[in-house]
Amino acid sequence: MKHNIPISCPKCNGNSALLFKAKDYNRKIVKDLFLYRKCCKCSLIFLSNIPKNLGDFYKEDYYEIPTMEKLIKTSNKIEYQVEMIKNHVPNGKLLDIGAAFGVFACKAKGLGFDVSAIEMSKSCCNYLSDMVGVEVFQGDKPECILPTLGDYDVITFWHNIEHLLEPWKVLEESAKKINPKGVILIATPNPDSFAFKLLGRFWPHTDAPRHIHLIPELLLTAKMKSLG
Repeated sequence: MKHNIPISCPKCNGNSALLFKAKDYNRKIVKDLFLYRKCCKCSLIFLSNIPKNLGDFYKEDYYEIPTMEKLIKTSNKIEYQVEMIKNHVPNGKLLDIGAAFGVFACKAKGLGFDVSAIEMSKSCCNYLSDMVGVEVFQGDKPECILPTLGDYDVITFWHNIEHLLEPWKVLEESAKKINPKGVILIATPNPDSFAFKLLGRFWPHTDAPRHIHLIPELLLTAKMKSLG
């Protein structure tokens, strides 16, 4: 493969340059090289050779099925995450995108939110519905699911947006679904961090090829401001 072929940024269509080549250092599913490029205009870092079989990089053991006792114990440790939101929105309808088995969803529900979730894993969806007791919408394209839903007071992305093929479209659709004075919360690896500058391709949060986009905080902030 020729690496000097011009590839445009998926966000701003600007020119990009090869930043580094990485392997699946975290899970070692394949030995392939994955090419991360950086936009010369907006500084987005993105995976340019996204595998067609991306689902194969999320093996069943990617999600460890917890007992309900373990889920509750773990969720108690992240109560501060819900309290952080309650400082802005004390209660209401909350949508957790990429909920996995529902550690956050469980705690948010326990502290008074009406919780729904979008999740791609069937086993996680069954657990969320049957054990956690939240409404679940299954799929790996939140940008297609969001337009079919109602409005929310809170939408959360806990380390999910970096996995998405269309993160900007998902954010645009999310902004349309937020009630006045509502909150969109995004936790995602920041490639402007010291750790990334030090470790680069070996940074655990590079997580090739599952992390498709590494979004600088300033770029993400600018996008959200543009959406109001």
